[in-house]
Amino acid sequence: INTETGVARWIAHALLPTTTLLILEADAYAEGDIARMCDIAQPHVSIITAFGDQHMERLGTHAQLVQATQEAFACAHETATLVAREDVWEALRAGSYTYAGKTECTADRVHADYADCEGALLALSTTHRSAALLSLAVAHSLHVPIRFVMAALANVHTPHRRQELKKIHAGGSVYDGLDDSYNISLITATHALRAARAEADRLRKKLVVLAAGIPEALDAGSENTKLALSCLEIADHT
Repeated sequence: INTETGVARWIAHALLPTTTLLILEADAYAEGDIARMCDIAQPHVSIITAFGDQHMERLGTHAQLVQATQEAFACAHETATLVAREDVWEALRAGSYTYAGKTECTADRVHADYADCEGALLALSTTHRSAALLSLAVAHSLHVPIRFVMAALANVHTPHRRQELKKIHAGGSVYDGLDDSYNISLITATHALRAARAEADRLRKKLVVLAAGIPEALDAGSENTKLALSCLEIADHT
C-alpha cells in the first residue's frame, strides 16, 4: 500500500481511532508521488532508507530519483525529524537540498542512549544492521526506552523472499538456500550475493547462484552485466 491510492484507501478504511503512532511507507514511481502522500499524512518523523534503483526505469536519472525521493523530507512537518544515513545526506547536499527548521539526523552509528545495543547489532546481517541504525535514530527521537529496543532487536525476522534462508528439496536431496527473489535491484542483489557467500562459507559448501536478471533497471543490459560480473566474482557456479 505504498502508493498514493493505497495510503489513502488504507487510512480511510482501516485506521483505528485509537491509533497513537502510524508508520507509513511511501515509494516514488514519479516526481510528486511522495509529496501527495505527505498531503494525506504529513510525517513528524521522516526516514529515507536509500536512493535505490528499483524504479530507475521510470524516473530516468539518478538526479530525478533523488528529487522524487527527497519529497519525503521537503514535505514533512515543518518541525519534523529527518533520518538518513550519511551517504543519503551526501547526495542531498550534492543536489543543494536543505530543510530549514527541521532536525536532521544521521544514522550511521548507535546513539549513546542505546550503547548497550551494540552486541545485538553485531549479530544482525549487514542489511538488517543498516535498517536497525535508522530505527534506533527514530526510537531516540520518540524517547523509546532501551528495554523495548533490546526486545525488538532480539526478534528481528528476515522479510519474506528477501535474503530468506530456506531448505530447497530437489531430486531427493535437500539444499540450503537463500531466497532474494522479491523486489530485486542491483543494490539488493549484490547485498544478497555477499550474504549467500557468507552463509556458504559458514556451512563449508559451494555457492550456486540462480539469477533471472533485473527487469526494472534503467539500462537493463548494463545493470545485468554488473550483476553477472558480481556472480562470477562471488559464486562457485552461476
